Amino acid sequence: MALSNIPDWKKNVKQLLIETYDLRRQLSQTEAQLRAAEAHYTVMAQALADTNAQLVSMSKKKTRGTTKIKARWVALPELQDIAEEANRKKLERCNVEEEAQKQADRHACQDRVLKGFDHRFSAYKRKDEFIILAGALELEHDWHHSGP
Repeated sequence: MALSNIPDWKKNVKQLLIETYDLRRQLSQTEAQLRAAEAHYTVMAQALADTNAQLVSMSKKKTRGTTKIKARWVALPELQDIAEEANRKKLERCNVEEEAQKQADRHACQDRVLKGFDHRFSAYKRKDEFIILAGALELEHDWHHSGP
């Protein structure tokens, strides 16, 4: 059927349907970009919080001074060995606690990022969604490579 035989109102309806489809597609793309931006924001907010914590920690160390003992003491060798062993165990315990806290912070960050991805894995089809998800899971891959 020739376009000139179609009444004007039908042409307008067809045009409106096309525009509606285009607008829905643009909305879907914008929503995907918003989800990506929110995930990036979460990652950057956590990085900022970590940096602020490091700054506070560094400034506290300067005001506290050193934790090393500046005096020498004399003791029996047996007592000195016991004291050194206690100090070594205390240092190991502190290191273990610090590592556990780092792990907990890392998991908390990942949980916050992954909350933005609340759909089933099969619902994500866009490359940028997979890249953000991989970053949140700390997966490494050459995403710039165009092949499989």
